[in-house]
Amino acid sequence: MSQALLIDSDILTSVDVDLAIADEAGEYMRKFRKSHALSIGDAVIAATAKEMSIKRVTRNIKHYPMKDVEIVKPY
Repeated sequence: MSQALLIDSDILTSVDVDLAIADEAGEYMRKFRKSHALSIGDAVIAATAKEMSIKRVTRNIKHYPMKDVEIVKPY
């Protein structure tokens, strides 16, 4: 089973990529792969954030066009 990593301050947490995350990542790929050059890694990260109801913190906001995931630019 694949895993995603979540970083909370100095704590690194491994999260199994379950069927719900995989399905959501697939939907993101279908919707945004061509229009936003979405990679499978970014799709899995966004799907994990959505399924876990957490924010995605990144400076690369253009790779995350999803309206159902909260994207935060750190500075």
